[in-house]
Amino acid sequence: MFSKQGHSTAKGVTTKIKKIRGLMSSENNITEVNKKVSELQEMFRWFPQTIHKTFHSCLHNRESIEESQLDFELIPDQIEQLRENVNLWQNGIKPAR
Repeated sequence: MFSKQGHSTAKGVTTKIKKIRGLMSSENNITEVNKKVSELQEMFRWFPQTIHKTFHSCLHNRESIEESQLDFELIPDQIEQLRENVNLWQNGIKPAR
């Protein structure tokens, strides 16, 4: 159960990032983008302390363990890159308004 939930949550982070990027196609989505970024940050805030540790401890072969750890380590970088992109996007919109 935990391994499926952990894997699902990790995929959820990637899915949310993709949805946010899609919303950034229109300047009318500033409020929605900010809301989704906040939700993503909150989702990842509790994820490391709970699900990932449990998921990771259920893995038995070295390849799966390494893949899980690598994927997990990339998530903060993906979120930070998204935040930077959102800031640049918003700064580009504000002068045009």
